[in-house]
Amino acid sequence: MGLMDMFKKKDSAKETYREEVKKAVSDGKLTPDKMQRLEALKKELDVTAASQDMTMVRREQYQAAADAVKATGKLTEKEEKELQRIQAFLGLKDAQIAQDKAELGRLRILTEMRTGKFPSISPENTVLRGIKLADDEIGHWAEIAIMLEGQDPGGTIGMGLRLVKNAAYQVGTANAYTLPMKGATPVSEGHLVMTSTRMMFKGDKVTGFAYDRPEEINLYKDGLRLRMGGGRAVLFKFRSVENADFIGLLISKAQNPRMFGEDAPSLDFS
Repeated sequence: MGLMDMFKKKDSAKETYREEVKKAVSDGKLTPDKMQRLEALKKELDVTAASQDMTMVRREQYQAAADAVKATGKLTEKEEKELQRIQAFLGLKDAQIAQDKAELGRLRILTEMRTGKFPSISPENTVLRGIKLADDEIGHWAEIAIMLEGQDPGGTIGMGLRLVKNAAYQVGTANAYTLPMKGATPVSEGHLVMTSTRMMFKGDKVTGFAYDRPEEINLYKDGLRLRMGGGRAVLFKFRSVENADFIGLLISKAQNPRMFGEDAPSLDFS
C-alpha cells in the first residue's frame, strides 16, 4: 500500500468515526452503551478521540444534539445533564458553543416558567435601585426598553397579541406581531421591571402599572402596548426581540395565577 493510500484510509476511518459520533448524539443523549460502542469503534478504526478532533467538527456534532433538544420546545434537568455529558465527551468549552448555550439557557428558563417556577431579581441588583417593593412582592424580570406615549385609535389594526384572563400565554405566539409606533412620542429610556404584582418603568422616574390597570394589554415580539382609556396608550419598545415570551408568561401568571404552579394543569409543550 502506497503512502497516499494510507492517508486516504486514515481519512476515511476518521470520517467514519465522526459520522458515528454525530449519529450517536443526534437524539441529545449519550448513554453508557453508546460510549462503549464509540470507544470500541475508535480502537477498531485506530483514530483519535472525538475530543481531539477539529473544533468545527465537534461543534457540529454538539449542534446536532442541541437541535434535537430544542426541537422538543423544552429543556428538563435530565436533558441538560445529557447535553453536559455530550459537551464533556467532545471536549468543548462553553465559549466554543456560546450561541447554543445561550439558546438552551433561554429554553431552560421558559421550561421552568411554564411549570410555575419563575426567575427572580436579586434585591441587590442595581436595576431595583429606587424601586420600593412591597413585603410580598417579587421582582421577576427587567427588560431594557423605551417608554412611549401615543393615541389609541381603537379597532384591531396593529393591536398585537392580546393577553387576557382565563387564557395562558402560549410561547411563540407574540412573534408574529411588531409594535406599531406611528405617532408615538418617546418619554424615557430605561428598564421595564416586571414584578409579581405590577409593571414598573424605571427611566427618568419610576412609573408603575398594576397588571389589571390597563383596559387592554397587547404583546409584540419587540414590545408591549397598554390601552389606558381616554384615547391614550402607553408603549414599551424592547431593545431585544428575543424576550417577548418571558414577558408574556409573566403577565399571564399575574392574570391567571391558578394556571401556574404545582396545582396547575399540565401545559402542552408542542
